[in-house]
Amino acid sequence: METGNPTAALEQFYGALEDDNLQGLWRVVRGLASNTPTSPAVAYRWPWSKIAAHLQTAKELVSLDRGGDRRVLLLVNPGLKSQHLTTPTLIASVQIMRPGETAPAHRHAATAIRFIVDGAGAFTAVEG
Repeated sequence: METGNPTAALEQFYGALEDDNLQGLWRVVRGLASNTPTSPAVAYRWPWSKIAAHLQTAKELVSLDRGGDRRVLLLVNPGLKSQHLTTPTLIASVQIMRPGETAPAHRHAATAIRFIVDGAGAFTAVEG
């Protein structure tokens, strides 16, 4: 690397970083962090009474063959409607099953957290 001209050497260094898909944080930190949130997501609360009522309706109207292998309602943030997301990095949903139904095993690319809110005799299994 040429060291006679600090400006030229620095530009050469920055070019070498970019060639290797790297970046000096000192060059971009102001654009990465903000003192105020910039997410299109908005603060929102989904009342359980509304979720539960919609789940009961889905249980009556949506069969597993019609809705895929899951009868699930996504919690969609009003600021992220077009992406069907709860937050920019999280999808939250609730599922309802009829007695005797079994949801087939499936895999997730991302981590999933699952817990049963209401029911008797229901269970969930991870890795068998």
